Amino acid sequence: MSEATPNPTELRPNLSPAEFARESGLGIATVRRYVKAGKLPRAQPGGERCRVMIPRSALAAVSKACGGNTDDPRAIAAETAAEAPTNRKPRGPKPRWMKPDFNSR
Repeated sequence: MSEATPNPTELRPNLSPAEFARESGLGIATVRRYVKAGKLPRAQPGGERCRVMIPRSALAAVSKACGGNTDDPRAIAAETAAEAPTNRKPRGPKPRWMKPDFNSR
């Protein structure tokens, strides 16, 4: 009997964001957003400003957050939308028409 050679990606304990997105069913932008927000653990073996790696064990956490259904990434997106702040201050200066001296003319 010949033994099947294992896939080299299955032996690695960490995944790139693209590999993680492919295996979890999430979009790459969602994975990057979760890493940035701290919802997914990350490792940077080369130091700061090097590639980001996500532990393979985080797949189980994503699966649990989706209720075991990683085919529907909208379950996690709904949780993220519910946690988003709703009272954010708008960026930049006020428009001229909103300033008090503009209305007094």
